[in-house]
Amino acid sequence: MGDAETLAQLTSRVDRLDQIQAIQDSLYRYAHCIDYGLESEWVDCFTDDGRFVFGFRPGKSPFPGPEPEGGAVFAFQGRTELTRFIQGHSRAPENFHKHLMIQPRIDIQGNTAKVSSYFVLVLENQDGSREVFTFGRYLDSMVRGSDGRWRFSERIAEVETCGPGSRLQRVAQAQANAGSSPCMSPL
Repeated sequence: MGDAETLAQLTSRVDRLDQIQAIQDSLYRYAHCIDYGLESEWVDCFTDDGRFVFGFRPGKSPFPGPEPEGGAVFAFQGRTELTRFIQGHSRAPENFHKHLMIQPRIDIQGNTAKVSSYFVLVLENQDGSREVFTFGRYLDSMVRGSDGRWRFSERIAEVETCGPGSRLQRVAQAQANAGSSPCMSPL
């Protein structure tokens, strides 16, 4: 192998590592922005027509009412709907929580990437206690923009469990008792 070929291989490897780091930065930016109510920065984690979907495994939805076959699914697409979602989301300092993203697996194909990772959401309750609110996995489709930033074209949060007595279930029950519906609209 000649010097030019070795240099080309090293350059390719360094570029790939740079892109992996840039993708991880986007994953972390999402979590920091949602936890601290940085609304415009959170929306900017998505492409203009980006889509955020979260679904509950069958029988795990804490929301009242009939559950569609395959489990409850809620989706927000485009800047207007994403903005509406984040504006209604809890945030510090009123409600402390941490969206933890763990073990990302990143597959880069040019200017697109597929990422799967685990998530855990930890909340502080009103009485000061803490609980694992939910966990599951993210399945992401990402695109590198002309500015070099990686953004979600689609982020799917597969909620695997909320746990018995979770805060989400208590909120859903309180909303049902008050005659209101969850802040999300089903597909």
